[in-house]
Amino acid sequence: MRGFTLIEMVASIVLLGVVGLFLGEVIRQSLVLFSDTSSREALVQQGRFVTERLRRELREAVPNSVVVNGDGSCIEFVPIVNSGLYQQLPVVGSSDTLRVLPITKQITANDRLTIYPTSNSELRATPTGSGQVTVIENDVTFTTPVPPATWSMVDIDLTPPTVFTNGSPANRFYIYNQLVAFCKFGSTLNRYSGYPLGRLDLDPVYLGAPTKMVENLSGANFVVEQPQLQRNGLIKMELIFEAKGEQVRFDHDALIYNTP
Repeated sequence: MRGFTLIEMVASIVLLGVVGLFLGEVIRQSLVLFSDTSSREALVQQGRFVTERLRRELREAVPNSVVVNGDGSCIEFVPIVNSGLYQQLPVVGSSDTLRVLPITKQITANDRLTIYPTSNSELRATPTGSGQVTVIENDVTFTTPVPPATWSMVDIDLTPPTVFTNGSPANRFYIYNQLVAFCKFGSTLNRYSGYPLGRLDLDPVYLGAPTKMVENLSGANFVVEQPQLQRNGLIKMELIFEAKGEQVRFDHDALIYNTP
């Protein structure tokens, strides 16, 4: 019975080695492609999550309350706790009450109330009794009867008594009680809240304990464009994510829909 010669065995081993190397390279390239695709998809998901989160929160910001720090890596705004319509502002002198239409949420003492906010610094400063910001003195719980035609105006006590410099064209007021910031810190984007309205600077050092939103962030830039006659305030967000040699860039805009 005839067997394999040495030359045939060596040729078979060489051919099997070549085929094995070829298959190994194909498998390696497939694994690399899968890894790259997974890394890119993870970065895309992070970018989509944080940009949508930012857009949703910014839509509920008090008008003209958004600021960014010097290098554009931190953005801060004043979230609206409540809003409604007031009857009228006193024409002469200060007032310690504001008559408003009933709303569905309770108003809490020590929350701040602003009418026609145009200065982001005034929203953060201690109210002086003259300007566009005051403090609510007492809790107010609204009970709205049905039908709406029977609703009556309700008084909100203010402290200190305030002379409002300007009234809202739509008789609108906003209530707020805190600041919220998103800042790049290292390779993460953190959310900060619950820190003092009179914080020293828009810097993570002064903003307290953060909540990490996303990581793998290599660049962040926020730009505030002021309202114009044709549109409301616009926030431009530029975020760059990098991981395992992959880079994904997000450029998104967010409108501040509320108007003074």
